Amino acid sequence: MGVLRRLFGGPAPKGTTADNAEERAYQERQALQKLVDRIDKASARLPREAYASFSRIKVVLRACLDRAPQLAASQDNLHVVSRTIRDYLPTALETYLDLPRQYAEQVDVQGRGTPAQQLVDQLHLLEERLEQVKQALYVGDANALANHGRFLEEKFHASGLEPPDRI
Repeated sequence: MGVLRRLFGGPAPKGTTADNAEERAYQERQALQKLVDRIDKASARLPREAYASFSRIKVVLRACLDRAPQLAASQDNLHVVSRTIRDYLPTALETYLDLPRQYAEQVDVQGRGTPAQQLVDQLHLLEERLEQVKQALYVGDANALANHGRFLEEKFHASGLEPPDRI
């Protein structure tokens, strides 16, 4: 939607909410890329399932950031995405990577499983929540499309105009 508006309506004026949302998304993308670079270098030290979950999370985060104006419209969703990039995800991964390798596979004394299992569980929680955020953004797009369809329907039928036949 933003691309079409830029093509047909020009860029948003400086200082607008859309401009601020794009700038914030740009900053979050940069922070995410720094995290991705760090984790990719250490990927051999992560459990396979944890790295797979991390890979899915970064795809979802990027999808959310690609919808910056919609994301900025929900402070809760924006907060979840931002904190995931800057705090939740790096804390989980870096805390695990700071452990001595032999300890990462030992059972936790509190009965929560090994640190490797705990990391996978934490990443799955993040993944589930981010999927909810992404779905909320897509629902917003679908609602906008439906609203536009209703507008066109009312416009053409209320004025007595019919859309041209397809060729």
